[in-house]
Amino acid sequence: MSIKRDPCLVSRRSRATDAADLSRLAQLATVTSCAPSAALFPWRTESDFLTLIEGSVICITATSTITGKVAGFVCLDDIPHITSIPGDAWEHTLERGENQDGDEAGAHIAPYNTLWLKALLAPPSSAFRVNGIAPDDAKAFKLERELLLFAYKEEDVIVELLSTVLTNLPQTMHVLVAFPSGCVYPPIEGFGTKIVPLVGCRFEGSFLHIMASNLVPRLQFRLGIMEDYDDFVPHLLSGYGLITALPEEFYLDEVLKDQDTFHKVITAEDAVTHRMVGLMCLEASIETQQMVSRQYMTEVFGKLRPLSGRWGDFKSNTFDTPNVVKINFFQLDPNYSLCADHFLPFVFQEFPYVEYVMIILPHEQEEPPFLRQFEYIPLRRYHPRSAKGETIPTPEGLWITCRYAVDPVAVLPVSRSEDVGRISSFLEESFSEFSQQHVAALLEDIGISHSGDSSLQDRRSRISVSFILESPLGGTGEPAVVGVASARPIALHEMYALRANYDVDAFVNYYTDGPRDYTATEIHLSAEEGRRKFFRQEMQGILVRSFFTKPVYRRHIPFFVREMLRHMHVEMALVLEDGQAPPFAPLLRQLLRAPPRRVQEKKHMAFGELKSESLGMIEGEDVMALACLFVGTRRILGDRKKLIHTRIVVVGAGSTGLTCIHRFLSVPYVHFTNLVLVSVDGLPAHPNQQSYMWSADHMELLEREHMSLVVGNPIRVVYGSVVDVDTTQKYVTIDDGSYEPYDYVILTTGRQYVVPQSICHLHQSVQPPTLHSQRGFVPEGTLALDGESSMEKLRQHLHDLDQNPNNISNIVVYGSGLDAFAVVTSIAKLGFSPQQIILVSPETSNPFLDKDAFDCIVKMYNSLGINTLRGYGVTRLEYDDDGGALITVVVSPVSVSEEGDNEGFTAGISNSVELDCSLIVCCEDKDINSHVLSTLNRRSIVFDGRVIVEANYRTIDKCVYAAGPVAMFTRRYGTTPGFDDFNTRDVGTSLAEVLLGVFGLEEFADQSHTDVEDKEEELVAAHNQLYTRVLRENGSRRTDFLMGTVPVSMDDDRKSITSLQKKLPSYASPVTSRIRLPGSYLFFYCRSVDFNPARCLRLCYSNIKESTPIVTGIVELNPMLGPTDNAEATQMPEQSLFVIYVDEQTHFIEAVVYFGNGSPELYHYMCLVGMPQSLLNLLYRYEEARVVSSDAARGRSNSNDEGHSADGDSNAGGLNLMEYLRSPKLQILFYDRFTVFYMGLREKMRTHKALMEVKSRALVFVSRQSQLTTEKRNELLKELTAESSAFARQVQYELLKFMHENKDYLPQIYYLPDIHAHVQQNARTPSPSPSPGNSTEVV
Repeated sequence: MSIKRDPCLVSRRSRATDAADLSRLAQLATVTSCAPSAALFPWRTESDFLTLIEGSVICITATSTITGKVAGFVCLDDIPHITSIPGDAWEHTLERGENQDGDEAGAHIAPYNTLWLKALLAPPSSAFRVNGIAPDDAKAFKLERELLLFAYKEEDVIVELLSTVLTNLPQTMHVLVAFPSGCVYPPIEGFGTKIVPLVGCRFEGSFLHIMASNLVPRLQFRLGIMEDYDDFVPHLLSGYGLITALPEEFYLDEVLKDQDTFHKVITAEDAVTHRMVGLMCLEASIETQQMVSRQYMTEVFGKLRPLSGRWGDFKSNTFDTPNVVKINFFQLDPNYSLCADHFLPFVFQEFPYVEYVMIILPHEQEEPPFLRQFEYIPLRRYHPRSAKGETIPTPEGLWITCRYAVDPVAVLPVSRSEDVGRISSFLEESFSEFSQQHVAALLEDIGISHSGDSSLQDRRSRISVSFILESPLGGTGEPAVVGVASARPIALHEMYALRANYDVDAFVNYYTDGPRDYTATEIHLSAEEGRRKFFRQEMQGILVRSFFTKPVYRRHIPFFVREMLRHMHVEMALVLEDGQAPPFAPLLRQLLRAPPRRVQEKKHMAFGELKSESLGMIEGEDVMALACLFVGTRRILGDRKKLIHTRIVVVGAGSTGLTCIHRFLSVPYVHFTNLVLVSVDGLPAHPNQQSYMWSADHMELLEREHMSLVVGNPIRVVYGSVVDVDTTQKYVTIDDGSYEPYDYVILTTGRQYVVPQSICHLHQSVQPPTLHSQRGFVPEGTLALDGESSMEKLRQHLHDLDQNPNNISNIVVYGSGLDAFAVVTSIAKLGFSPQQIILVSPETSNPFLDKDAFDCIVKMYNSLGINTLRGYGVTRLEYDDDGGALITVVVSPVSVSEEGDNEGFTAGISNSVELDCSLIVCCEDKDINSHVLSTLNRRSIVFDGRVIVEANYRTIDKCVYAAGPVAMFTRRYGTTPGFDDFNTRDVGTSLAEVLLGVFGLEEFADQSHTDVEDKEEELVAAHNQLYTRVLRENGSRRTDFLMGTVPVSMDDDRKSITSLQKKLPSYASPVTSRIRLPGSYLFFYCRSVDFNPARCLRLCYSNIKESTPIVTGIVELNPMLGPTDNAEATQMPEQSLFVIYVDEQTHFIEAVVYFGNGSPELYHYMCLVGMPQSLLNLLYRYEEARVVSSDAARGRSNSNDEGHSADGDSNAGGLNLMEYLRSPKLQILFYDRFTVFYMGLREKMRTHKALMEVKSRALVFVSRQSQLTTEKRNELLKELTAESSAFARQVQYELLKFMHENKDYLPQIYYLPDIHAHVQQNARTPSPSPSPGNSTEVV
């Protein structure tokens, strides 16, 4: 490390955006005669460097701290770039005698420890100097002075680049450079140790061999001595470089003195300066080994039993000799942190009888580089008390590595009968992580791989190829199979099918061979042919069908996958898992999870047509099916993910908790190892997969997004309810008696339905008082739907009623919201008679957002015999003589105050309704879970009806966070809406991103979410008069003894509250709900957060006559009947009500409502909210159709139908909004990437020169006339959007460019002109508007 000179460079991983700068750097190096020859490294263009960055194992870019520009570049790959060297067999071109180095015995050149230098740019600082500086250019003179003062040579840049690469890839011990005959590059040749001759290769030249130890010197190790005490004590006292915590009773002098066979101290010193840089204290004991096996799940390593019989002198005492050594203490200079793994070979040398090294560290500690060679071992079931009642602290994290993990490995394609036999012997062992389905796929692929002579077949043309990973145990003897895999190539159309369903483009650049194609489309081709014409061949891939390695060798998984890519001549590996079989989780951790894309919906077609045209098939695998796709390229495999071992316990499987977890898992470069979900019913299925929908679905997660919570077991699910949170010992207690240790608890339990207090009091009036007043009491004959157990009770009750032929009692569903209607539908679908279902709603408000939709649903219920009583409440309960069974319920109208609040029940018996009833299903009032409530009270976590949280969702305990319906922001922020009023995905995502910042990810850290610690701010809020009124209005249960001491003006109050509210997170996504209704009917709405129908234009289409849907019978209520069993339902006419609300002022779409039994494109409708109606030309088309419909109605003299009135009443005439939205010309608007494009375009055009000029003129007009008149507004708008204006041309250009860049995904139903000239012009010119002379070409 000390030989490395600092040339004022900062190195980092290369990005695709570096390609242009690297191209300019290559030109600069060529001009200044310091670039390698083109025969050695031919890369010069932006496309060349983009290909290198995207397809190589590792690329490093160095930027100068002097100039701030890119100053160096290096690229290493696993294959040489010279085509005459066989990329899949280069290791066989080295002479056996030369493939060994005396300095590193046993580490001869092999693919697992060798990379090729593929590109290098290392100009000296003199290349950046400028001749002929202007005398008055002070900045240039300063730059020139610094370049002279901090001058560096090419060799300095090479050392910086290569040492950065090799310290980040410790397994790379050799670097090879292919030198064609007659080619020289002295700056790099000075680092080579030997020229390796070649055999059996057409390449004319030689390989330059660079050893990693020449650039990153290995530390020198020895056993500690007493003289080392003075060197390390100052560092220990200051805490400098501590990897493990300093033990409470740690006496270094005694540890150094008392070394023996089982206790040793290892010190490390710099190889050049001989400065002491590291200290490691180790202990090997059988007691420690047994303790670890009891506390941790070491089964993956065979409970630390010996893997081989090599025990040396300890062979006779195998039962008393430990097989693991523990690192008790470890200190290392942070400047040498990337060399920490150099300790391991010396540790195994000093402890020859052990096969494992272990270290115990806190879970919440950021993972040091030292742990990248270790495997994390999960904790067994924890219990906080011993048999003697003593408190047991929660164990910390355990990491283990094996002696044989560094053994040489090799990957071989299966091509011989002997290989098949070796795999068969390997599969005779039992592997719990290797599922039978993947074993079967491997055996199938082995037969395909082994068929025929491998020398006569190109592996790229095979259907499948199988591979084995082999390694000699201990580095000696015959290699044994330690891993297997199989894969098959992916065809071009299959790759595009996967890209259409998964956002692979987010991680992989498919346009490396050249720029995108902006040529004109051909109108004579069909829509599908036009799309396929623009398919490109870059980034070919394989689909991994089976994969497994033994635990000891899992550090080689990236190398294993890279070798599969090398042998199959492709750039990408894909894994498609559907959750039917447990995948190999260690492989998935090395890959990136491709986010599922929202696929454009199409109106349902016949099955044969759908199968042949709509579904993308991959050799029998349906890419449209529910699955998760994982992606790996050489670059992705070369990047190391950030592992977060922090123990995170999410309590509650509500939508807030699930979306929070989904956001955690969607960060591509982060992997969570300790993510636990505690839920009474476990992880719920997606609503699309549920036979019965007992509540409204808010459509937060796509079905494939929900699958990401399951595939690969990224979270551990614990069934049960949390009954305690020990904030001192930091564990949660589950109602089944188990315990879960945590570092952070996230409360997202939501609020569950409970039996209303008004009904509980009625039961108390007819029954002797017992414990009715206690929280959670449930009277006989009532049931609150708060989970799967309550639903099962309801099913059982309905079954019992069906078994009694004399029973005529009703089921009363008590609720006012959409959930109540969903419950009624589910009860009817269970086969219960609709005539015995009564919906009683205390509220009279419309939960369906639209009046016509409400009328349709109520009339449909009435047609089925389902009674609906709106504005009624339960006023009396009657039980049988034994008092154990409910027989009668009396409901009465609810009086409403002028403010709209329910005050009570109206007087008079004549208004009451007496109902024969055996059960009241309650889905009206909600409350927090009783277990959670008792926990909060016990642990003094502030509770005021809901859990009180700060702006960063933190409770009073720094390790407990809460969000969703269970929580509310502290009243210091004034009156804030509940989390229920917003899109729960927004809430869950915001919560996750705040926590990601807490976990140490700087890109998510937000200063506005800092903890509130200032007590003075609390006092100011307490003195606030407005704060007092807010407490009174919200009925706070706690008194504030500081109130009324300081008078503050109301204006100051509002300003203070407003400033505080700016710290709160904002949620802007639309709110969505849908429920299933009897038959095949569906209700759906999507609205903006601040939707107000009074300020909107209502555009309506309906073909439901008199708002009375057609219902034909009971048979259609059963969803389990197939099409052949429900012939009557299949012949039902399609009936639909579709309403769009458009804001009168802004003309933005504010809400969409659908009711019907058709095939609505719901996700398309969700895209509409927030979109300007002008994109669809909606108002114009709607008014045009309405006028035509009105004229036709007036022309029919015998017609008595009501025409479409000005306020938008529904009828079958006018514009069919659903069919209009299905028109081909509008489909681009529903493309998942269009929304992102449109929002970006809006932001970009806000700063357009033409728009800024119009704004300036409007402000001048307002300053003169005091307001902007309608005439002036229209004049300015017409000028801005005129076809010849620069603003309109820029919008046209951006839209055409977007459509060109996505034309290989979309059916070609549009003609797109050639815009190459405009793209090149915009790339050169900073001005956003194209040349006026070429505007006709764009239009």
